[in-house]
Order: sequence, then structure tokens, then C-alpha cells
Amino acid sequence: MDLQGNPLITPLPVVDQKDVVGGDIRDIPRILAAIEKDWADASSLNRQTARNLFRRLFEAALYKDLRHRIGKRFDDQPEIDARVWAKAAEFAGRFDGSSNER
Repeated sequence: MDLQGNPLITPLPVVDQKDVVGGDIRDIPRILAAIEKDWADASSLNRQTARNLFRRLFEAALYKDLRHRIGKRFDDQPEIDARVWAKAAEFAGRFDGSSNER
């Protein structure tokens, strides 16, 4: 179904500058373009934050899985726990291509 020239689709009415809602509607394309441009840039703060959040969640899931596989027999040995966290961080770093620094 063609949206342009379709008699079932009416164009948005012309709004004056005092119309706050109309102004917001007119800003949607500009805002969406800015969001798309920001996410396309690998060095943007949004992309860096998302990558870091994903890595932390992935690391925590790996840690939980590794601890489950090791079992409770090492619960009283904190050095084992630290080594499991280190291994989870290493794996997460390999997956997302970043370093394993915390």
C-alpha cells in the first residue's frame, strides 16, 4: 500500500510555532537521525556504555556458570573464587574484543 498520494492517509496539519506538541512531532525525524548517527559511531558514549554493560552481564553469566560447574566444594577458598572471576573476565574480553581490565 502506497502511503503517499493515498486518499486514506491524510497529511499532518500545518501547526504554528506555539504548538508544543506539533513542535515535538516535527522534531522526531531530526532526533531519530541524531540517535542513529550516535549509535553508528563506535566511539560514542552510548555505544561504549552498551558494550560495557553487555560485557559485565556476560561476565557475570559466565561467572555464575563456572561457579555452578565447580560446585560448592570450593566455597571456603576465596582464591578459587578470584580465579573464576578472572577467567570469566578473560572470556568476556575475548568475546567483545576488549581488554580484560576491570
